[in-house]
Amino acid sequence: MLQVRRNLVREAIHGTARAVAYGLKRAGASVTISNRCVERGRNLSKQFRCDFIPLNSLEKTRTDFDIVVQCTSVGLTENSQPEIVSDSFFHPEMTVMDIVYGSRQTAFTKSAEKAGCTIVSGLDMLLYQGAAQLEWWLGRPVPETPVIAAMRHGQGRVIVVMSDTLWRWRLAAKGWSADRSPYDTFWAQLMDWLIPKEQQKQDGNRLELFSERSQYSAGEQPEVRALLRTVDPNAVAPASIPLKLRTPDEKTFEYTLRPAQWTGRDGKKVSGYRAAVEPNIPGLFRAEAATAVQGVAVTGETRFLVTQPPTEQTGKPIDRAALRRIAQAHGGAYYPLGAWENWRRDLHVAEQHTSKIELTDLWTNPLLEATLLLLLAAEWTTRKFWNLP
Repeated sequence: MLQVRRNLVREAIHGTARAVAYGLKRAGASVTISNRCVERGRNLSKQFRCDFIPLNSLEKTRTDFDIVVQCTSVGLTENSQPEIVSDSFFHPEMTVMDIVYGSRQTAFTKSAEKAGCTIVSGLDMLLYQGAAQLEWWLGRPVPETPVIAAMRHGQGRVIVVMSDTLWRWRLAAKGWSADRSPYDTFWAQLMDWLIPKEQQKQDGNRLELFSERSQYSAGEQPEVRALLRTVDPNAVAPASIPLKLRTPDEKTFEYTLRPAQWTGRDGKKVSGYRAAVEPNIPGLFRAEAATAVQGVAVTGETRFLVTQPPTEQTGKPIDRAALRRIAQAHGGAYYPLGAWENWRRDLHVAEQHTSKIELTDLWTNPLLEATLLLLLAAEWTTRKFWNLP
C-alpha cells in the first residue's frame, strides 16, 4: 500500500506499487510504504528514499496520510478479500484508491466509502495509462471525446471504441434501471449494428462486396468478391457484374465480376462473383459494383488499403556492389551466397587469458573459524602441559 504522507502506498512490492511510488515522488509527495513483509517493504522504501511502516503498525499513524493507494491483488475475486486494515483506519479527509478494477467495489473501497473517504477507482488508472500509451504511440494528444472506428472485414464488421467515458457510464449505472442505462443502451445498439438480424437479411436484394483482407502491399493482386442475396430464390442472377475501382488519385478503372466459387471460413463452398484487381499506387482504394435484379437496382461497395512493401518483399535484385562498399568501409568482408560458409575459416579471434583473484573472509566461514579455534586451543594446551612460554 502506498501512502502519501500525506500519501501512503500499501503493499504488493511489484510493478504497480513501484510505478505508483515513482509517480507520487515525482509529483512532490512525501511517500510512505507499508507491507506485510518487512524486508521487501524496507527494500522498496530504500529504492525510493521514503519511509516504511510495517502493516501491523499502520493504524497507529492513520491521521498522517491524506492519500492511500492499495496496490495488491486483494479484491480481484470476491472470495479473496482478507481484511487489509480495519474500518477505523479510514477518516473522511482521506482520498483512497484501489488499483483493482472491475464493475464492483472491493471490500477495501467499501470500508473507505463508509468512512466518508473520497474514492478513486482502479478503472481511472486503467483508462489513463492506456490513453498515455496511445499519446506516446501517436505522438499527439488523445481527444477527450469518444473515438469509434468501424470497418468491414470480409463478410463481417469490426469496430474499435476508444473512450474514457464508457467505464464511468457503467459505474454510474447504479442509479438507472439495468435495461435503460446509457452503458447498456450503447452496447445493445452496437451489437444490433454488428450482427445483422434475420429480418434485415430478408428485407430486399443486397449486393455485398468485400476483399479477403483490408490491407495489401504494393505488387499484390487483391481479389474483390461479391455475394448477391435476393428475396426471390427463383430470381435470375446476372451472368456478370461491372466493377469500378477508384484509386487514391481519383482515377477509375473498370473490371468485371464473374461467377466463381470459393471455400468459406467454415469449410463450405460459397457461390458468388470475383475479380482480381491491380492497384497501381499506395493508398485507399474503393471498389463499387451495381447490377439489377428483376428490374430493381442493387449496389455494393468495399474499400482496402495498399501500402509500400518492405524491401525484402519487393523482389528487386540485390545491389552487391553496395554491400561490398559497406563491408570495406567498416573493415569487414563480403561473401557471395555460394561462399558464405568461408567466414568461419577467415574469422580469427585472438586467444585471451584472464585471471581472477578471490578474497575470502575467514570469519564468515563457520568451518574455517571452528578449525582456527581448535588450533588455538591445541596450542594453548600444549604450552600449558610443557610449561612453555
